[in-house]
Parts: sequence; C-alpha cells; structure tokens
Amino acid sequence: MNEQSISVFCLCCAVMAVSSLSSCAGGPASLSFFTEKPATIENARALLATADYHKGLAMTGELLVNGKNDPEVMKLWQETAEAKLELLEAELSFDLYSNNAAEKKLYAEQVAARDFLIDSAAKGGFLIKRIWLVGDSTMADYRSNTNPGRSLNPMTGWGEMFQEFFTQQNLSAVQNLVKSDSLIVVNKGMGGRSTRTYWNEGSWKKISVRLRPGDLVMIQFGHNDSATDRAERFVDVPGYRKFLSMFIEDAMSKKAIPILLTPVNRNYPWSAEGKISNCHGDYTQAMRDVAQEMKTPLIDVNQRSLDLFNARGRQYVTSKYFMVFGPEAYPQRFPKGNDDNTHFQPEGAGAVANMVWEGLLDLAGKK
Repeated sequence: MNEQSISVFCLCCAVMAVSSLSSCAGGPASLSFFTEKPATIENARALLATADYHKGLAMTGELLVNGKNDPEVMKLWQETAEAKLELLEAELSFDLYSNNAAEKKLYAEQVAARDFLIDSAAKGGFLIKRIWLVGDSTMADYRSNTNPGRSLNPMTGWGEMFQEFFTQQNLSAVQNLVKSDSLIVVNKGMGGRSTRTYWNEGSWKKISVRLRPGDLVMIQFGHNDSATDRAERFVDVPGYRKFLSMFIEDAMSKKAIPILLTPVNRNYPWSAEGKISNCHGDYTQAMRDVAQEMKTPLIDVNQRSLDLFNARGRQYVTSKYFMVFGPEAYPQRFPKGNDDNTHFQPEGAGAVANMVWEGLLDLAGKK
C-alpha cells in the first residue's frame, strides 16, 4: 500500500469512528470504541495518565457533554485534559504513514478521540476551538527531529511557540475574533510546501474535513512559491493568488475563519546602510491584494518582521534569530557551522510567534 492509500485509509477510519461515536440519539455514544470503562472523573484521570491518553480525552468529552459545566469536570479539563489534547495535536502534526495495521488503528482512534472530545464538549456548552496553522517550514514543528533541549539542532518553527500565548487569562483578548472556552493550536506547517503543493498533494483536504465552525485557519505561504528552480513547488503570482482564494473559499464554506499571513522575511537583502527589505518580490503584495478583495483578515508578518529586523540590526538578527552560527556552536550536528538565512533558532521563532499574536490582538481590537 502506498503512502497516499494509507493516508486515505486512516482518514476513512477516523471518519467512520467519529460517525459511530456521534450517531446515537440523545447525545454521544458509549466509548466502547476506546474503552469498556464507565465515564467517570476517576477513570478519565487514570486514562489520561497512560500512553493511551487519547482514550482519556474521549472520556473527558463524554463527561463534558453530560456534566454541563460541572466544576469537577472543568477542573479535570483545565488541569490535565487540555494539556493532553495540546500534546496529542503536536504529536500528530503530520499524518502517520505506516503499513502496520496496529499503528493505523491507533491513528484512527486518536483522530476520532480528538473530534469526539471537541464535538461532545460543544454539546455540553463548552467551546473548544482550534487554530490551524497552514504553511511552510518557517512555521513547522521540529520537536520530533531534535533531542531534548535542542542541544544538537536549534531549528524551531514559529508555530511551535504559538500555543503558549493562548492561556486562560489571554482568551478574553481574542473573544471578538473567536469565541471559545479553550483554544488549541494545530500546527500543520510542512517543509518545502508552496500553495500549489500543499493543495495538490492533499494536505489541505485533510484539514478541511476536520474544520469546525469558528475555527481559525492561519495561512502563510510565499517562501517556496517563487522557487523557479523547483518546478514541483513553483507557482507564478496569478497562480499564487488563485490558490490562496481556494484556501479561503473552502475554509469559509466550513464556517471557519481564514486569516492570511504574509511570509516572514528571510535574513536578506541587507543594504550597505544596514537596512533590510522585502525578499519575496510581488508575492507579498499579491497576498495583501487577495485579502482586500476577498475581505479576509490579514496579518502583515512580512512588514512586522522587516520592522523588527531593522530595529534589532543585522548582527543581532543573524546571530540570534536565524540558523547562522560557527562550527563550535553545534559541532555534532553542524561540524562546519551553518549559514541558513531562512529558518529560525528558538529566539527568532519566538519573535515571529509574538508578531502573529500581536496581529491577532489587532484583528480582535485589543491593541
């Protein structure tokens, strides 16, 4: 079975699982798909502490719909289940491709558990919304590719840093934009993707079928679209505009809220006077134009990054933000040093995540 077939199989399993869990009259079905244990706070807490914590998430969903904001259920959510859902979303940021039947079954269960939790919670009056990050390698999650503490490889996507902004205290700041009791970031940024490849390979479709009304979909492309030397990635400016409009239209058809993000700048070009300017050519303005024409919210990350980089200066930005360092920094992974002016070290990723957060606050009218 090839990768595409496996992906379709997993998706079908997930859809069937969710359907079977949600189809019974009078509310969510029993959790026999996950566990024979009755839905109690004690059992949910015990399951959340195991390797199969997706079963505990599903049970938490049943408790949320039946508990109607019961204080003990809310405590379980805030203390344990919310963090576990965030962890599961991070672990499954890329689809699982495997020929192993047990792994395929586990993936389908995990997908079903996530959606069952969110749909059940909504029926119980507790709104869990997701922020879907759709884009390229500057956004992607690299935690599974680095050792703890990143002592071998510091590369970090800004999407990895984004969840930390959505604390319970901060939720009220974006309520004008998205009404929720909890916001979970789902980072679907993928290396080497342009609007064309992300759409044509089916990555967007896997997100589209999982969108719920009120979810945010934050779309950032532009780094790879202009790659004329990579025919599989390249899309000209009119094509770029068309693909962006397709993302927007499909998200809106699911009553999700699309938000365009102009591409963060690379660490060039710097002038002799020490000022950096836009490296993405006409693609940046093309996204602004699409946002205006389709009345879609936009965060101008490109301009925000130019402003910050110019304020910090070339030396600081190069050494602290981007993957540029000598051989002594990470000798095991980069014995000759590194000169990557596109991807970020943790401080740079955090700075970009903060730009996006501030952009959300602007859209919500809180700045």
